[in-house]
Amino acid sequence: MRAASKEAEVIRKKKLLEVKEKFLNKKSELEKEVQQRNLKFQQNENRLKQREITLNQRQEELGRRKMDVDQEQVRIDNEKKLLSVKQQELEKMQKARASKA
Repeated sequence: MRAASKEAEVIRKKKLLEVKEKFLNKKSELEKEVQQRNLKFQQNENRLKQREITLNQRQEELGRRKMDVDQEQVRIDNEKKLLSVKQQELEKMQKARASKA
């Protein structure tokens, strides 16, 4: 009876160790999966941050270019006004000469 009881106890302990080992293996697998997911998440987050930085830089560059274009347009408009005034003065001078002649 004692031998059977001891044998049953040994079998029970073996099974318990097997279950614990399976549990630890499964836990390890799940931790690896979580770690891989976290790594992918971090990589995606880093990619998005880099993309955001790049887009912000492009937006700043476009803002500078727009400002340059606006300033150039103002300069051109001022030159047009100046040319128009000079054209009117030239026409007045030509009329004055024509009326004198």
